[in-house]
Amino acid sequence: MAKSTRIIGTTCAMPNPRSREDAVVALLSNGMFALGLVWMARLRSFRDLSHMLFGNILGVSSLDLWVMAGVVTVLAAALLLFNKEWELVSFDPVQAKMIGLPVERMRLLLLLLLVLVVVAGIQVVGTVLTGALLIAPASASLLVCRRLSRVMILSCAVGALAGILGLLASYLWSLPSGATIVLFGTAFYVMAWGIHIFMKRRRLL
Repeated sequence: MAKSTRIIGTTCAMPNPRSREDAVVALLSNGMFALGLVWMARLRSFRDLSHMLFGNILGVSSLDLWVMAGVVTVLAAALLLFNKEWELVSFDPVQAKMIGLPVERMRLLLLLLLVLVVVAGIQVVGTVLTGALLIAPASASLLVCRRLSRVMILSCAVGALAGILGLLASYLWSLPSGATIVLFGTAFYVMAWGIHIFMKRRRLL
């Protein structure tokens, strides 16, 4: 009896072509920064770029404060309007689609708001350190809190405290303000990691 052979072909799974959220934010922020550099070159402006890279909180003007206040107002209004929807889209997008939520539009809106925050924070800590200042408070809060509402409140508190202590330390010891603020944010993350380990060993978390 002749044996029949069957050749089974193998296929390679292609990665998801849709861009990840973190990649989109990085590309948009860096792309806008690069556009600004090109524009400055076209205008033959020789302004010092160190403030754009590392920030200069002491050089914040009244216009910058109004822009930051406007960004905070827009963010607060968006959170009040779409907080529950963003929670569902972030943690269970399948369920969000089943109940009719525009998942992709909600994600796009969240990314646009995040880009606004990055642009507003450039004057304070610069393009290089803005990402660290955004990540450190949220990461520290996630280590010690389980409920999202508490994470958001604690993140705001940690960010504000890092800004105050970093600015005070930079004034007392003549340190770069943006880097000092980020260092305090990193220190808070390390403290939260220690608290997380302690609570985990005591089975409190």
